Amino acid sequence: AAIVYRSRIKHTMDADATFDGSLAIGPYKLETQAHGTVTLPDSLSIGIGHKFNDRTRMEINAVWTNWSTYNALNLSFDDPILGKTSESNSPKDWEAAWRIGIGIEHKLSKKWSILGGYVFDQSPVPDQYMDFTVPTGDRHRGSLGFKYRPNETSELSFAYTAIWAGNRDVQSHIGGLDYPSAYIHDGLTQVVSLGYTVKLK
Repeated sequence: AAIVYRSRIKHTMDADATFDGSLAIGPYKLETQAHGTVTLPDSLSIGIGHKFNDRTRMEINAVWTNWSTYNALNLSFDDPILGKTSESNSPKDWEAAWRIGIGIEHKLSKKWSILGGYVFDQSPVPDQYMDFTVPTGDRHRGSLGFKYRPNETSELSFAYTAIWAGNRDVQSHIGGLDYPSAYIHDGLTQVVSLGYTVKLK
């Protein structure tokens, strides 16, 4: 068993910003400085492993991520943009979320093992602040893989993972001026991984 805590991290940005385009009154260009601060979340991980016998073992892992620290994505500028505002504010108000997974490894023989796993990944994004930056709801991950050990010091692994994202409704965030509504559905991501491990004595 293991427990790991990772602290939150505060990032501060100071950067050059250039706005360049065309307006009804003619060309527009602004060069200014942009500033912003965002706090990435702290997290707590808990893992438990159990070995049933020499051939089969299982691990359960739970991660709590305090996404409530991500309450807004705000930028300020030294000069007004289009002569109107010197700020770009985007409320987020994300919520703390859990990620829970289970994995099993079973040795078929001295050289071959089969792997399987499932993960539930809770979305931290509330409905009222859902946008296309992270277009996903709760996610379910299923994986299947194999390990091959050609000798005692090396190991070759192959895995396939499918990630299903839950359906979500997205509402306009700027008073209906961008789009009335949207519906995100049928989200599927497929991942194929290949790894090679060498044990140094």
